[in-house]
Amino acid sequence: MTITKDFEPMSLDQFNKRIDKSLKDSREGKLTQVNDLMSEIEKWK
Repeated sequence: MTITKDFEPMSLDQFNKRIDKSLKDSREGKLTQVNDLMSEIEKWK
């Protein structure tokens, strides 16, 4: 895994687009429940 320290703030337009996409994903049921995620992570070990 590569870790970079060169972070740049996102623009207000990028921020709003990310929120819009997240809301759309939520409406379309494209979310992962925390219990499902935890079960999947357990398989990584």
